[in-house]
Amino acid sequence: MKAGLTGKRKSRGSATIEVVIAFAVMSLTMTAAIVITFGTQAVALETILNHEALTKTSEELEAAFANGQQTFSKLVSIAPANDGMYVKSITVDDLTRCLKKVTSLFTWQATPVRPQQVLLTTEISDRFGVLANGTDCEAAPPLHDWIVPLSLGHTTFTPGVATGLDVLNGIVYMSSNKSPGVRIADARHPGSPTLFTYANGFDLGSDGVNAIDAAKNINGKLYAYLAHNAATDQLQVIDVSDPENPAFVTARSLPGVAGAKPEGWSVYYYDSRLYIGTRRTVGREFHVFDVTDPTNPIWLGSRELNHNVNAIIVRDKIAYLATSGNVTDLIVLDVSDPSTGMPTIKNLDLSGNHDGKSLYLLGMKLYFGKLTGSGPDFYVLDVSDPGHSIPLLAKLDLGTGALGIRVVGHLAFVITSNPSNPFLVWDISDSSHPTRVNPVRFAVTQTATGIDYEDELVYISNQTNDALRIVYSP
Repeated sequence: MKAGLTGKRKSRGSATIEVVIAFAVMSLTMTAAIVITFGTQAVALETILNHEALTKTSEELEAAFANGQQTFSKLVSIAPANDGMYVKSITVDDLTRCLKKVTSLFTWQATPVRPQQVLLTTEISDRFGVLANGTDCEAAPPLHDWIVPLSLGHTTFTPGVATGLDVLNGIVYMSSNKSPGVRIADARHPGSPTLFTYANGFDLGSDGVNAIDAAKNINGKLYAYLAHNAATDQLQVIDVSDPENPAFVTARSLPGVAGAKPEGWSVYYYDSRLYIGTRRTVGREFHVFDVTDPTNPIWLGSRELNHNVNAIIVRDKIAYLATSGNVTDLIVLDVSDPSTGMPTIKNLDLSGNHDGKSLYLLGMKLYFGKLTGSGPDFYVLDVSDPGHSIPLLAKLDLGTGALGIRVVGHLAFVITSNPSNPFLVWDISDSSHPTRVNPVRFAVTQTATGIDYEDELVYISNQTNDALRIVYSP
């Protein structure tokens, strides 16, 4: 009996253990199944979110592209904003006057400790801007650091000195204060630029030219527009399609201009219009011509300023003028209809009594230079809404005048009035805190008069040493 009873007890114990083990196995199986199920669902959800974010990012980029094709200058960065569970943003970098880099970013939290993002980048070119600038648009921003700029090539001419220049496709068009008035150099081999010899004997005479702007018109012909140093025919047009045989096309006098300084002084081409300024004189100092047909410029209107117009830049029917006005260093005009007198949008008085001398416009930032003097010489201004205000973003005391400015990508190239330190490079990535790039003085002494940039090279016209100097970054 004992043996029998003992055996039955053992049998029940085994059964109980087997049941417990069975439940444990079933529990483990169910747990594994649940983990696998939830894991699969998490992966599926993340895939959906990734796809949705990619779609949204692409849509934002496409919208930016469409906006850029309509109003290129208005394509600007957009601060981060919520879009459902995502945070979206658009970052726009101005690479050149006619090229922007646009980055669309969507971020979200996959888990509290695991952020996710989708980022897409593209470059958008301004087709209208290329044509409006007479195809004179930089193709790409600098790739080199420009810490130690060096002279690559140079050339000179006699008689006279260079008063300014413009570069287009490796050909350098220089204005000169002596006959023949315009000098053209072939810089397609920048280490050894050479002056063209005019086979047709081209010569504008001894008056000289104070400024030059070269541009292709809508028919593809290349013209140079000149601020002629004379009391009449202050606007001159030259056909420079063949640099070995430049040809005088036509000239126009500025209506109502007389007095002590009626000569053409500054010139700027934009969107089939030619803007020309004089120094302070009797009559109006700022004039606009329609040059849709360069052989027949049509005067559209003028504006009295009572100041020297030292530099001009135009975009979106707004003209920015660097002037000699002590309380109006920068004058901003509405030039949409020049026949109405071109009303003032804004006047800006920058510190000091020295004249405004140079301008460059990239994106929504205007770079402004003044002649030498105590205090700041180089300014960065926000012109996103010039009719309302023009906030000051930064100002620098260069210790010398800023005679010319070119801004490409994150670099600002500046020529100065100090012959011993004539060329500066500034990093303007943070427009509120520009930093000097080339700490060592440029090793060439020269008195600069003009500056341009094309394809990793800076071109400088000079009054002393060499009329043309080409600078590069190794």
